[in-house]
Amino acid sequence: MCRIMRLTLLALMLLPLSLRADDSTVDFDADVAFSSFRTFAIKDGKIDSTRPEVNNSIVINALKKTIRDELTVRGLKETPDKPDVVIQYIVEATEYSVGSGGRANPIGPARGGRGGRGDPTGTPVDFIEGTLVIDVSTSQPALLVWRGVYRDDEKNSAKFAQKLAGDAKKLLAQYPPKKKS
Repeated sequence: MCRIMRLTLLALMLLPLSLRADDSTVDFDADVAFSSFRTFAIKDGKIDSTRPEVNNSIVINALKKTIRDELTVRGLKETPDKPDVVIQYIVEATEYSVGSGGRANPIGPARGGRGGRGDPTGTPVDFIEGTLVIDVSTSQPALLVWRGVYRDDEKNSAKFAQKLAGDAKKLLAQYPPKKKS
């Protein structure tokens, strides 16, 4: 009985750490011959955040550079004309405040609430939930063949923005997918 109580206590102590951990998933079409892809192009991505720390040219350029570098290391060459695959990315960042009872409530104009710096209600931001999606699609015909999703919770939007390029690198470390035996 004592051992079960210790294990339960340990699990309860580790639970908050697991809730705050980064999370990533990769999905791909197992029927695609990824080794046949030689060239790529990066389309302009979408950043869904009103926060200037996240939605600015420095963050966008760092993200594009990381994607470019990671694909080049994997043997692909960037080309503007007739690439084998096209890369798109989406970044979303939602601010949350923690209300009574520990419930997280989204704040900010993009989510229909109010809050953030300069907001008349002065709702404090307790954490940012950010998501980075990187899609790899064939160009002719346009078919999604690989998708990486990285979720990250950070204390503030500046920290989230600083980690985006590293998060992209972690995702693209799983490209091309390994063949299952």
